[in-house]
Order: sequence, then structure tokens, then C-alpha cells
Amino acid sequence: MRRTYQFACIVTVGVLLASFWAGCAEDKTGSLYDPNYKSQPAPTITAVSPADYALAGVTNVTITGTGFSTTAAENVVWFDGLKGTLQSATATQLVVTAPILVRDSVKLRVALFGAADFSNTWYYRLEPAVESMSALDGKSEYATSVATDSSGNLYASLMTYTATTRAALGVFKITMGGTRTSYSPILSSAVGSWTSMKMGTGGAIFATAANRNIIFRIPPGGGAPGVFLSGGGLLNLNELDFDAAGNIWAAGAGNKVFRVRTSDKNVKSFVFTGTVHALRVYNNYVYVTALRDTLEKVWRLPIVSSDSLGVDEEYFDLSAIYGVGKVTANAITFASDGSMFVGTTTADGVILVKPDKSWEPFYPGQFVPTILSFAWASGPFLYAAQSAAPTGVQALYRINTQMAGAPYYGQGL
Repeated sequence: MRRTYQFACIVTVGVLLASFWAGCAEDKTGSLYDPNYKSQPAPTITAVSPADYALAGVTNVTITGTGFSTTAAENVVWFDGLKGTLQSATATQLVVTAPILVRDSVKLRVALFGAADFSNTWYYRLEPAVESMSALDGKSEYATSVATDSSGNLYASLMTYTATTRAALGVFKITMGGTRTSYSPILSSAVGSWTSMKMGTGGAIFATAANRNIIFRIPPGGGAPGVFLSGGGLLNLNELDFDAAGNIWAAGAGNKVFRVRTSDKNVKSFVFTGTVHALRVYNNYVYVTALRDTLEKVWRLPIVSSDSLGVDEEYFDLSAIYGVGKVTANAITFASDGSMFVGTTTADGVILVKPDKSWEPFYPGQFVPTILSFAWASGPFLYAAQSAAPTGVQALYRINTQMAGAPYYGQGL
């Protein structure tokens, strides 16, 4: 038995060695050259839509031409050295999402499996969907809140930090062209930055500081901030906004929402259980993002009159998406069609909640947490303040939302 086993092993090894050397011999005399091979014709681009430009990382670009494969994986669309993300393919049309590449002149070409040559080159422009403004130093500065005026100028409450300390810098005005000038100094060492700012009555900026029982005011044209209203029942404010009648609505950690008449500084409070992180007046509602019973949600309270708020109702549950204790929403605003932008502490950064309550990450991959504040500029542009201080990225974003913003009522007062 043992000899039979050894003999079988020897035969098996011999067969394997013979096969190996036979394979080597064939490799020696064989060739990859196929004299009958014919390359597929190169594809051709005849039109691109949108015709002028696309938003990098966002826009679906439709390429019309000839010679494309109906098997999507056999087409590759190159934007300079980056591949687009192919969405669909027919023999005459490719739909591809442009990569995150911002350039005035990009070489757009199509490669086809089985074709030796690229298509013709189509020169195209990719513009930023999300642009990091150069108004910050890119190292130690970040904005705690932002506001805009009716001309689209941006006002940012800035901080600077080191590994162990943070210091307020005051409010700076940043024009649409990117010019930065000092607008308002800090109030004091104890109150140096603002958690919320809104342009309001007479062109003044009204502001809150973290958990203060005060509404502050920066005079029109800038200058030293002062106290607009202290006391009157105000409690632990973080956020404020104006309605069309010129009333201020404010809230924070005081389990209340406050209405302040700017004409006589009369204060009326309404019970709201929860810690408010963001507040926005839109379409006769006061919307708030708040933490209640460990859950982060968006709530809204109908404005019946300046002296009456209806019962709060749940509008959108953020904790149901991200998990309990996994999300805070520090910013909220609306487009004119009722779509809601929510700035979060999650990896999505910004989400878009549509009027039917469906939602999606807004411009995925183009934000990092944490989004602290929103303010609409002119046209489709939305400013966002983002900070991961002291270890991460700080930015002021200018976002081409491709939407019109809902009005900020304070700008017209």
C-alpha cells in the first residue's frame, strides 16, 4: 500500500511538471498579437448639455454623440484626469455626474471598451457648487454665526483659536467680491462672539450670545455693539429671527419661545419644552431645531398673531435618521419653494428636507461637520459657517443651491 501511494505521488508530480514545462514552451513560441483583431471605432461627441457649464460634483451632464456602448460599464467619461460617475448609457447618449473638479477649461473625452482611441475632445467648464471663501485665514479662524444684508454682503462673527485657547475677533463685513473689513468689535471678554445674527430694523444687526438673557444690537454701518434688551423675562437665548411685522422671535435653553416687539421692547413668552439650537421664521411659522427627551427634531409653531402662538408640532425627526445622541442641528433655513436646509453635526453636513418631508444629503461629499449658521445671499447663493475647531477644517462656504432663498424679513425693515 505504501509503495503504491508513493508511486501515485511520483506520477502525479511528473504529470504536473510536464504540464508546466509544456506551458512554458508554448509561451516561448506564442504571441499576443492577433492579426485579425480590429479596434472598435472611436466614439464621437457632438453636443453637451448643459451647454455652458456644470456644477462640479453635482450636475448631471448629458453627452450626445455616436458610437457609445449600451453597456454602461464599457463607457468611461473623463474630465481631464478624473472620471465622471456614469448614470445611464445608450448608443447615442451618456448621462454622467461631473467630478469635483473646478476649472474654466476641462477636456471632456469618452473612452470606449474595445476602441483604441478616445473620442474627440470637448472643452467644458466646471464651476464650484460649494466654494470655500478666502475671507478666513484657513488656519485658526472660524465663524460662529453669519448674516447678510439686502445687497448680499456677508457679516461674520469670527473666533480664533490655538490648541488650548479661543478668542473672539469681532464681526467682519465681507463683500460679494471677497473684501473683508472690520465691522464691529467684541462687546467684552465675557461676550465676544454671537450665536445668531440677523439684519433688522433700520439696518442694525441684532444678535444673541450663548445662553444670555439679552438681545444685543450692532448699529447701522457698524461700530460697538450694545444691549438692545436685557431682562423682561428673556432666558438663555441662542437664536433669533424677524417676522414680516418686525417682531423678533427668540429661543434657547429656557424652555420658552419669546416674541419681542422692536417698537416698544414688549416681551411675550410661550412655553416650548426643549433646548433650541436653531430658529427660523417662515410662512407664518416659527421653526426650531431642538433637543427634547434626548431626541433632536425640527418643530414648528404657527404664528396666530404677534400675541399668540399655536401648539408646537413635530415637523421632521433627525434622530430617527441618525440615531439618538448622534446629531445636533445648529442651522436651519428655507428655499422659496419650502425646501428646508438643515446644518448638522453629522458627516452629511447639510441635508435638504423637501416639502413632502422626503430628504437627502445636500451635495454629498462637499461638506464636513459642523455647520453652525446659514444666511442667504443674492440669487441662488447660500452662505454657511462651518467649524471643526480646534482640530479640523474651518470654512465659510458660498453654496450655489440652484434655488431661490426664502426672504429674511429683517432685511426690509
